[in-house]
Amino acid sequence: MCKKLLQKTPVTYPVVRALSCLDPRNMAGSPEQRKTMMRRLLSACVEGGFVVEGDCDEVMQQFDDFSHTCAKGELENSCVADDRLDTFLGSRMAANYPKAWSVCELALLLSHGQASVERGFSVNKKLVVENQSEQTLAARRIIPDHIIHVSGVTNVEITRNMVAAARNARARYANYLAQQKEEQEAEKRNKKEKN
Repeated sequence: MCKKLLQKTPVTYPVVRALSCLDPRNMAGSPEQRKTMMRRLLSACVEGGFVVEGDCDEVMQQFDDFSHTCAKGELENSCVADDRLDTFLGSRMAANYPKAWSVCELALLLSHGQASVERGFSVNKKLVVENQSEQTLAARRIIPDHIIHVSGVTNVEITRNMVAAARNARARYANYLAQQKEEQEAEKRNKKEKN
């Protein structure tokens, strides 16, 4: 049974083992091991076509700089059980080390698998209404996601842009309908010309 579990586990993949370089506790540890794991991760990203080979040196440099400049105690004391790794790295890395952060972000997305996508299916099922456009569905997904992100409706900040968008919504909708009608008529004309 253990043999079967080990065969099915994601740890058998080199990319997953290389992700250990993103663990803050490992960043505070051996620099050579951290660099080796990051090189392996980068080579897998280059093979997959996610990262341009010319950017690898800069990503390695930024990742190394981040590991040296971030407080060692902060890295060692980070608790992966309590703190989200994407939040921890994003808040400290995104602004000053954009290329390294883009690779880290890509790598962190890999580990989530299909769970969020499958959860989205059930959410979509609740939201989908007959004759609904893609834009409407996207908007109906964005709104609840934002409300969850800010921890409730009462925490949504109402900005001037939001008020202006609400005031101009009807006019924009009328323009959108007119544009759609023009596109349909142009498409009909093109079909007639081809025939």
